[in-house]
Amino acid sequence: MPHPWPTPVTTSRCCATPSRSTTGSPRERRRRTGIGGIRLGSPTAGITGVGIAIPGQQGPSPLRGRGTPPVPATRPTVLITGAAAGIGRATALAFARSGYLVGAYDINESGTDRLARSAPSDSIVPGHLDVTDPDSWTTALDAFMDRTSGRLDVLVNNAGILRAGSFVDIPLDSQHHTPRVNVDGVINGCYLAHPYLKATPGAHVINLCSASAIYGQAELATYSASKFAVRGLTEALDLEWRRDDIRVTAVWPLFVDTDMIATEKTSSMSTLGVRLDPEDVAKKIVGIATPRRWHLPRPVHVPVGAQASAMFASAQVTPLRLLRAINRRIDRA
Repeated sequence: MPHPWPTPVTTSRCCATPSRSTTGSPRERRRRTGIGGIRLGSPTAGITGVGIAIPGQQGPSPLRGRGTPPVPATRPTVLITGAAAGIGRATALAFARSGYLVGAYDINESGTDRLARSAPSDSIVPGHLDVTDPDSWTTALDAFMDRTSGRLDVLVNNAGILRAGSFVDIPLDSQHHTPRVNVDGVINGCYLAHPYLKATPGAHVINLCSASAIYGQAELATYSASKFAVRGLTEALDLEWRRDDIRVTAVWPLFVDTDMIATEKTSSMSTLGVRLDPEDVAKKIVGIATPRRWHLPRPVHVPVGAQASAMFASAQVTPLRLLRAINRRIDRA
């Protein structure tokens, strides 16, 4: 069954603020004129990110890049970080099979190249991205937006790292590096992608959270703290960006069978087990990103799997003292 993708709007009102210059690089033209020829901040900004009518030109005005034609305006797009392996790779393949053009970005560029070769033809645009570096974000967004005519339906902030063990046994540099990737990476992505999300009707940000943000986890102290930050950022932006027609959601898996988990062990992992694989999380992400024909309230937080769902639901009604006792029991088992 074809998915009910939102149809981009084309309106003559957009002609009120055409680009004043056609010189310079695509990046320079976007900085001067906004997305798709609309001045960001103008009365018409945000009407649409694609399909902009320009006087004297037939059809949409694409932002072409590197000699590659942009995607058709009716094809949805998604940018995924940490896409070379694990949850990111599975999510990229799931979106590609669902008809999206996928921007698959990772610090491991050879991994995203292999991903592109294994996916349906012309469905994945691979590239390098260090999520801790705002300049790297700008370069990646420029490259992908050149392919999509400025359209960004979904941003999946998946990139993350984990170090397990006693807090004082993990080197301080590693302690600081975890929030740089897990928190700063999400902040950078949300901040720098916002103009493109705002210009795309019904855009959606999906942040990878964790069941470790329900209650702080022993042997995962800094990782757990970083996911609490992602939780708070998601809740705040969901409120702020409603006015921009941007949904913001946090996805909450428990332990997932990835290379990251294979090399890091904790008492809670031994107690609860590893019962999810990357495809379970990918299926949930694509499901919540897919537009619905009916309008029902959607939760900001979406647990993945029976364990995470039960833990999240019980945490909403369990007193903190009891929640602490439960987590102490899990850690000791």
